[in-house]
Amino acid sequence: MRFRLRRSHWLCVLLLAASGASVGAGDIQRGQAIFELANCYSCHTDSDNDGAPLAGGRELKTPFGIFVTPNISPDRASGIGDWTEQQFIDALSQGVSPAGEHYFPAFPYTSYRAMTRQDMTDLRAYLYSLPPQQQANKPHRLQWFVSRKLMGLWKWLNARLSSAPAEYPSRGGYIVNALAHCGECHTPRNRLGMLDYSRSLKGNEELEAPDITPSNAQGIAAWSDDELVEFLRDGLYPDGDYVGGEMTEVVENSIQHWSEQDLDAVIRYLRGLK
Repeated sequence: MRFRLRRSHWLCVLLLAASGASVGAGDIQRGQAIFELANCYSCHTDSDNDGAPLAGGRELKTPFGIFVTPNISPDRASGIGDWTEQQFIDALSQGVSPAGEHYFPAFPYTSYRAMTRQDMTDLRAYLYSLPPQQQANKPHRLQWFVSRKLMGLWKWLNARLSSAPAEYPSRGGYIVNALAHCGECHTPRNRLGMLDYSRSLKGNEELEAPDITPSNAQGIAAWSDDELVEFLRDGLYPDGDYVGGEMTEVVENSIQHWSEQDLDAVIRYLRGLK
């Protein structure tokens, strides 16, 4: 699914601006590219139940319980339509809601924190250009020991034990680790749910996410660049089989829309990992 900026989308922008929800200085076209790199659609759309785009409701099953993704459409009542630019940036970079509550790290703010402010602003501008979807958020169903009140402590520990780099110098590294947050699936976690960056992108058996570094002799190390491009663009393995599971959505809703330059930067970055 790929959103296109139709007249109705521009009307949404004008209506939001008229109602006091400023779109800010973001670039909508750049924001669409960020949206596709970050694969926002897959997580925030309940595709299995024909949910409305970005209205939330998708269930994410984890060892800590079931997280239900929220509505990130520009609806003012149930989405993010009344968030200020700074509140949006705080959510992405700090994992804090407009009400000051901590988000659970099922929302990958630990990766998004490395995004540039401009990319966050552009992403917000694009989201605000889309049709609002009125759908109330549903509660998570979590294990008894998982509490939002403890998330401040979790963040404190994560910053000292498992913190990701604050920035990535190469375009490929920035896409893989921040925007596309590949490590959220392909990096193993400890018992507290923190990513183990000493084994970054080395695979996560619990999620059946493979090692995507060159150290995996059965994986991309054995693939040519053309085979890797074909996999990322179409989900086609070198042996002729197609990818399954959640990676299917990643290819369909995200990677197949990336620019050639970004795809090349990602491949060069992955090839250079140890």
